Amino acid sequence: MSARPSARSIAKLDAEKRMVKRREKEYEHQTRWGNQVQYYKSWEKANNKFEEWTSPRYYETNNQMIEELKKKRDRQENLEKRREKLRKLYAEEDRSYEIELMVRNRHKYARNCGGGDVPIGVLKEVNVGLKLAEEERRKHEAELALYHHWRNNNPILREHERARTTRDIKLSWLDQQVEKRLEKERAEEECRKMLEERGKRLEEEKAKEQQIEREIEMKNERLLQDLSKQIEDLKLKQKESEKLQQKENEEMKKLAELEEIEERHRALMKRKVERELALENLKQHKLKLKQKASDIQENLERERELVTKLQESEIAEKMEDDMKKREVKKAMSEFLKFARDQQDLEMQRQKYFSFVFDSEAKLIYQRQRELWLEEQKSREALLKDVLDTIKEQVDEKIQRNKEKQREVLEERQNALKLIEQYDEDIRRNKEEEQRKKMEWRKGLEEQIKEKAAREKEAKLLEEKRLDLELESARKEEERLRKEIMELQRKQGPIRHTRSRILF
Repeated sequence: MSARPSARSIAKLDAEKRMVKRREKEYEHQTRWGNQVQYYKSWEKANNKFEEWTSPRYYETNNQMIEELKKKRDRQENLEKRREKLRKLYAEEDRSYEIELMVRNRHKYARNCGGGDVPIGVLKEVNVGLKLAEEERRKHEAELALYHHWRNNNPILREHERARTTRDIKLSWLDQQVEKRLEKERAEEECRKMLEERGKRLEEEKAKEQQIEREIEMKNERLLQDLSKQIEDLKLKQKESEKLQQKENEEMKKLAELEEIEERHRALMKRKVERELALENLKQHKLKLKQKASDIQENLERERELVTKLQESEIAEKMEDDMKKREVKKAMSEFLKFARDQQDLEMQRQKYFSFVFDSEAKLIYQRQRELWLEEQKSREALLKDVLDTIKEQVDEKIQRNKEKQREVLEERQNALKLIEQYDEDIRRNKEEEQRKKMEWRKGLEEQIKEKAAREKEAKLLEEKRLDLELESARKEEERLRKEIMELQRKQGPIRHTRSRILF
């Protein structure tokens, strides 16, 4: 007979059941909560994007940026114009100053030249040379004055100069207008390209983020499906375990009933032995025959009640081996038939024993006792065979049930381990999603910083280019001033007032 399950194993199973139910509740609560959070997050993100793209502030920001670009460009153009005017004014003042300085220096040099102890021939030669130089200078001044008079008073030349100046002014104005137009178009094109690039980058980053979210969501869905499947399997294993436990309890009840029947049979045999011992002490053999016949009938009735109870308990019907089931049912039917026939026979014997003489009673008792012993051995053997067969089948069934319960318990433990692994995978997926989002944001910030650095570098290069152009213009102005001074030095002083020179 196998031992019943201990209170410790039952408490362990109850604790596992409570743990599984608690995990199911936690998982359902976490799933519902996660779905709610994901729903509100997605709609909050969509609403924020919609408000950002449809709000007036978005367009005001872009317009402000365009206005700032225009103001910056206008300031740059005004600065260039002012610098150009200042360069021209400086050049004119510088030329006037150089011309006046040259004239004064030449008169001073003429006044400072005095006589000394020089030979007369040399003085004559110097005098002739000075006269020639003076005549040459006067001739040159006369030609230059005549040229300026002709240039200033010639109507054809003046008309030509005026037409050329007007044409240059118109062309300069047109060039400025065209340049402004082109600059405006370039600025608008750059602004448009910048906005398109920004929108494209935002779309790419948004698509990338959505792709990452879809991949993680699909992975989480697969894990949740596997987790649901494992939970369903765990529920099935739990039901199967409960069913096996119920069967085991039923089999234990059957085993207890069999033990009770065996115990009653042993008590019956004990009482039978005690009655036989009591009969042995009697000296009246006829009374012993009647009493023995009565005891045999009682024993047959009790044995028949035991077998009938076995039939009513349907223990044989629940046996899995069909051959054993048929054998046990046949053996119980034969035993009942044999017990009924034996009861009838004992009733007839009891009647017969009433007419036996006292002198024959002893001999008949001895012969009948041997017959009763043989019949009792046959009945006990048949009853023992039935009980042993049923008990063997019940024990085998209990052992198979326990083995199956161990297998189901191992499967449940494996399912719990898989559930814990799935929980860990889902947690790792969430951490991976957060990590990728942080990397994406960090990359976006680095791109913004890199772009700002490139724009700053481009601005510095532009300022450097403007400085180089200003330096080049200054050098060119210096070169032109030197050439003008060289021409004026070679041609001699021009006797004009400062106002005439300037205008």
